[in-house]
Amino acid sequence: MKKILLFITLIVLFAALEANSSDESPFAKKHGIFVNSFSKAEKIILYKGLPRSSFDENVFKNELKSKKTVKLHGYYFYNDPKNLNTVDIKQLQDVYVTPNGFVAFRGEKFCGGFHPNYAIEWHLNNKVYRALICFGCKEMKSFGPMIELRCDIGDTTFRKFEDTLNSIWTQPSV
Repeated sequence: MKKILLFITLIVLFAALEANSSDESPFAKKHGIFVNSFSKAEKIILYKGLPRSSFDENVFKNELKSKKTVKLHGYYFYNDPKNLNTVDIKQLQDVYVTPNGFVAFRGEKFCGGFHPNYAIEWHLNNKVYRALICFGCKEMKSFGPMIELRCDIGDTTFRKFEDTLNSIWTQPSV
């Protein structure tokens, strides 16, 4: 009888804990922080990544030697960031805040490893956030004050991201 009573007590306790816990996954909570800061960003700039070194090591090395670069979170980008105008920012925000456009990281891909094509940097309240986007892996690594997140990009959102980023980059600077 005591075992049954203990068992019932445990079930009730776990049910109460479950009812009080948030329905949001750790991924959703972290992603929400980035989405919230991005939608309120005071300034957004875009960096273009260097060519993938695993495809042609000589091209990569030549770019490192001949161009001004900056290393962000372990990856090289051209140190010629593009300041975005309000139309570009709106387009990028519309893609970035797409509901269900991103999912929790599902594991390494067989594409040669994460190599970001672009880095989006935004500023909010004197804090810097970055999202590094890899077209090969269809992944995004996001970094902010005291927070990091790696996720996969859904197919529809990925196509919008790719089109929007490439379009913005080829426009004349503001």
